[in-house]
Amino acid sequence: MNDAEQSGAKKETITQARVSARQDMFLEAYARCGNITDACKTAEVGRTTHYLWLEDEDYCKKFADACAEYVDKLQRECDRRAIEGVESFIPGRDGALVRKVEYSDSLLMFRMKKVDPTYRERWSGEIKVKNVDNEAEMHAKLAATAEGRELIRRMSAIMEEGGE
Repeated sequence: MNDAEQSGAKKETITQARVSARQDMFLEAYARCGNITDACKTAEVGRTTHYLWLEDEDYCKKFADACAEYVDKLQRECDRRAIEGVESFIPGRDGALVRKVEYSDSLLMFRMKKVDPTYRERWSGEIKVKNVDNEAEMHAKLAATAEGRELIRRMSAIMEEGGE
């Protein structure tokens, strides 16, 4: 390998390391905040860059993991608000502050629908997609994009959980 080839290989390795570091920064930020724009700002990359990265299967899997991590965070917060409640202090009749805990029945109901199929509404309808004649054609069109593949993955997970 000549000097020019070695130099080119080093530059490519350095570039790959920088991209990998930016991807890691983005994924860590997304797992914390769940917002693509904010995660892009943290990683100092544009939104378009993130969507280009999604074309890479390994990155796409890591992004799905970051999404799942953020969803777990949201679920923990829903549980906390629904079960432990949110504490606040209000003035009492004598002017002293009185501790008040408010619970979220609606968050609890949504959480129960997630974890217990008996709480879910049932729908036995049909979805018709424009310009798609059969399920295989719809699946092929969805699988052509990263967003479609993610939708297929999520729908498969729902079906495995027993959702309809």
